[in-house]
Amino acid sequence: MVVACGLSQYSLALFHLINHAFFKALLFLSAGLVIHALVDQQDQRKMGSLVLFNPETYSLVLLGSLSLMAFPFLTGFYSKDLLLEIAIIPRNATILIGYLLILLAAFVTACYSVRLMIVSFVSSPHIHHSLFADTDRIYPIPMLITVLLLSVGGCWFGYLANELFLVSSYQGSLFVHPDNAIDSLVTGVPLLTLLILLFLVPVCLPVIKVGN
Repeated sequence: MVVACGLSQYSLALFHLINHAFFKALLFLSAGLVIHALVDQQDQRKMGSLVLFNPETYSLVLLGSLSLMAFPFLTGFYSKDLLLEIAIIPRNATILIGYLLILLAAFVTACYSVRLMIVSFVSSPHIHHSLFADTDRIYPIPMLITVLLLSVGGCWFGYLANELFLVSSYQGSLFVHPDNAIDSLVTGVPLLTLLILLFLVPVCLPVIKVGN
């Protein structure tokens, strides 16, 4: 979202904000279901094979994780993939560095999402089944309605709403006033300035901390 704003793509930033709300809220609520089922256990190292005990929650976490990783045609894909496409234009050294950093962030996101699924749901069990509550599969009605709505949003919102937010890079969208529409992307700061800032920030932070 911050990268999209830095590229002056405010419609895309808002689009990704709403997309992000669907699948990240689904992940948070699913994590709460796991913690509740394990009687308040929050240490992933003490989990494992939860897919055998709670496949419904596994399905929710899998859906949210795939959308977070921008799996094709899920909600997260429509905004994150477009951001990656826009970030490489125009082609110069500064934009290339930014693009590589965005790719690195996307790769790290995929790594910790896969780790979450493997450690908590697929790996060898590190818990005894007696730790599960007897009603671990019975969702309260408000929770059931909430996760179902978020699941639908995590699957289809990006597909259904992308044209509403992203009519055209030249015409703006419903959420951008025509006077504020930007026809071209910024070229970014010069490469030398960026490198100087990258070196100065780590040096200045300890000095500022000591001064305070």
